[in-house]
Amino acid sequence: MPNDSAKEDSAPSTCSEHVSTPRSVLIPDVIHHLSSFVATQDLRELRLVSKSWNYAVTPVLKARTKTILKLDGNMADIKEQLEFSPINLYLLVEHPNQPFTLDPATFPSIRNLKSIYFSYIADRHGYLGVQEVCRKIVLASSGSLQELKFEWDNESDVPSFESAVFPKLRNLGTDYFSDDDDAIVIKNLGHAITQSFPNLEHLAIGAENLHAIWELGLLPKFPRSLSSITLDGPSNLFGLECLFELPGRLKRLIFDEVHLEEIGTEMVELPTMFYKLLKKHSQTLEELCMDIYWELSPSEDTDGLDWKFPMFSAMKTFKLCSSNFFRNIEFENSLGYFGEIDYETCFPVLETLHVSTEQHDVAEVACFFPSGDIVVDWVKDVDIKIYTESDFDFEQASVYTRLFKIFPNARDSVVKQLRKLLLE
Repeated sequence: MPNDSAKEDSAPSTCSEHVSTPRSVLIPDVIHHLSSFVATQDLRELRLVSKSWNYAVTPVLKARTKTILKLDGNMADIKEQLEFSPINLYLLVEHPNQPFTLDPATFPSIRNLKSIYFSYIADRHGYLGVQEVCRKIVLASSGSLQELKFEWDNESDVPSFESAVFPKLRNLGTDYFSDDDDAIVIKNLGHAITQSFPNLEHLAIGAENLHAIWELGLLPKFPRSLSSITLDGPSNLFGLECLFELPGRLKRLIFDEVHLEEIGTEMVELPTMFYKLLKKHSQTLEELCMDIYWELSPSEDTDGLDWKFPMFSAMKTFKLCSSNFFRNIEFENSLGYFGEIDYETCFPVLETLHVSTEQHDVAEVACFFPSGDIVVDWVKDVDIKIYTESDFDFEQASVYTRLFKIFPNARDSVVKQLRKLLLE
């Protein structure tokens, strides 16, 4: 007969002895995933729930939040802002109420930033050390920085990054209008793009500044990774022609309120120049936005200009603002042959089409309506607008009616615009 002690020794352990408690490390993992679906304001509240929630939510909150750091000499406020250990920083320099000095040697260390936005809107005579502090902040995050934006006035300089390299920097934005005395600013900017930002992908820059960099012979040295350009501000034919010098192929080209000046007799060359530029990038361009205008003299007229667009095999977003600049448009339907638009040939993968004109005339946008009962079912978002003066415009309503038939899978976007028209 088996003895009782042996029974007890061989008896299975109880369930409670084998079931382990969940590892605490799983809790932050789950919270971190859930927090990606929560609004930013609510994330601030969730940080107060417990240490685990604070630990898991804080990285998500930092990624969404841009910390505004006013460099005004108030070190107590600056240190308080930096306690959050931000990763997205907005450096703001305003006109000081009284002169102040920042010491770069004692300024708190800030590292591992992912994005920095400079906003210089003050003259340099009201403060000392600010430019060097900003430069120190940027250089300290050279290994982690992904986005850098500048906004500065004519009396401030772009910092020189010397031999520093920013391997992760992908986006660079500049907002600056140069004059003849600021060659050093353009030189610093050009050398930074060509030497310090080897993997740059997107550049937002004033058209005049890009042309000034081209005059220094630096444009062909831009990184080949650059695939996106946004231009704004005044320009001329030569300012646009410099785009041909970019070494790589563009996926995104944005003309954001580009104002053409001093065109004169060069006006007749614009259509050819634009066609050649777009043709060069036609196989890679995925987004094209053209918001371009000029002030015509009484002797100038765009009616006689014939514009041609190449076939865009990769184009997903096409936006043409104020299309009265682009009249008499033809589209390339086969190599070297132009005519009315054939979406299957010209825009085979298009998803978004936005066109507007400042004229109250459907004829201004008629080139985007194919003849016959053509259905373009791969476009998901479409809006074609003419200028309206009344609360409800029947001409615009007729445009939306045609869009319903041509772009059946863009009905939601058309309904949205039609509702706006009815409610205005």
